[in-house]
Amino acid sequence: MKSNEDVVSQLGSVSMVQRQLLSRSTLPIKRFGSFDEFIASPTLASADVYIGRELSGVVLPVRWINRGANATVVIFGGAVSGSIGSVPIYSGIGVGSELPANMLLISDPTLQLSRDLTLGWYAGNKEWPNLQSDLSQLIVALAGGTSIVLFGGSGGGFAALDQGARIPGSTVVASNPQTNILKYYRAPVERYITHAWGGRGNFDLYARHDLVSTYASPVDCDVVLFQNMRDAFHLRYHFGPFKEACSNGNQVVGVTSDVGGGHKGLGPQEMVGLLNSVLSADGWPTLLSGLRGFFDAPIVEW
Repeated sequence: MKSNEDVVSQLGSVSMVQRQLLSRSTLPIKRFGSFDEFIASPTLASADVYIGRELSGVVLPVRWINRGANATVVIFGGAVSGSIGSVPIYSGIGVGSELPANMLLISDPTLQLSRDLTLGWYAGNKEWPNLQSDLSQLIVALAGGTSIVLFGGSGGGFAALDQGARIPGSTVVASNPQTNILKYYRAPVERYITHAWGGRGNFDLYARHDLVSTYASPVDCDVVLFQNMRDAFHLRYHFGPFKEACSNGNQVVGVTSDVGGGHKGLGPQEMVGLLNSVLSADGWPTLLSGLRGFFDAPIVEW
């Protein structure tokens, strides 16, 4: 297994990075000095992949598990603790291990820039301003023609919805997602804009941060959106505006249920069941039928 220093030294300067890059996996390591280098020869075998960003020191880490399946599940993480001092930070390893699909875990490279950052929404930063569009290319390249399911909760749900609007034919499963970064709590948003972008100007110029506006127009993806009815903040400022604005031309189903107070989502086994229901569906009608069989809660098409 390669050491942290070995991985970073071959990807450029670390002057911009405050969280160290530390590999904890026994998977083979594949290193690319730039995103263009990766796209020219994407790895297809299972590996921990590290893609550098020229001399900034920012690295995009992804864990790719190729099971030879017909579907690929992409998992985005939500907020992390400021006490975490190293990356990659992968979410959903346990859930993904139980699915009959290839698995792609993505660690948000923005979190490397400052230990004050707990959330980056995979929306980019001043060192990687076009991260959102690059992620779409990466996902499509690794999925290799398999069907794509994009999954995340909270800030990871924002990323899943954003990528769904960019990847035609994909399916999104989002749990209690933010749908507009600027409508989230003020402190983490200000930290993100300050540490990741150096101010509002570049953020407004490069980051797609308002998915309410995006989904007000037709997009070519299917969406399953789960919302905890007792998460009053997200219900009011994210779920509600998204539902109200969502275009009638989009295939979006909302599931609302009481799973406990606050920002709480489905448990791991419930999420495995939901994702298996999505993976076994053959088109929108069978997806809706499977969801109605899985949930006791109301299933409402928008």
